[in-house]
Parts: sequence; structure tokens; C-alpha cells
Amino acid sequence: ENIIESQAEEISEKNEQVAALYKCISKLEENERIIITLVLDEVPYPEIAEIAGISEGNLRVKIHRIKQKLTELYNKHERF
Repeated sequence: ENIIESQAEEISEKNEQVAALYKCISKLEENERIIITLVLDEVPYPEIAEIAGISEGNLRVKIHRIKQKLTELYNKHERF
């Protein structure tokens, strides 16, 4: 197997994971979806906290919960 082929496979596998991740994100509540999208876009936490209208400490807790929720959704999705 040549390098190009294995790279192409890796990319398509990554794309599937990304697609699965976004499918899981779409199942979140709107405010959770907004927050996690901003996190993925690498917006700094203080800015996200301001946008969400919550404290940074509260934001960190929320992000942690959202990530747990996403992990559960993702793991369920993987089983199908």
C-alpha cells in the first residue's frame, strides 16, 4: 500500500469522524451547540463567556458537561 493511498484512507476516516461529531453536535440544545461550536472555532473562553452571558467559571463547567454529553452521543453513534 503506498503512502498516498493510506493518507487518503486516513483523511476519509477523519472526515467520517468529523461528520459523526457534527451529527452529534446537532442533537445538542441550541445554547450548548453555540458554545461547543465557538470552542471548536478556538474562540477564547472569556469571549465565549461574554457571548453566552455567563461567567468564565460557569462556562468551563458547561463545556465539560457538553463534552461528556457529546462523548456519550458519539459512542452511541459508533455502535450503529
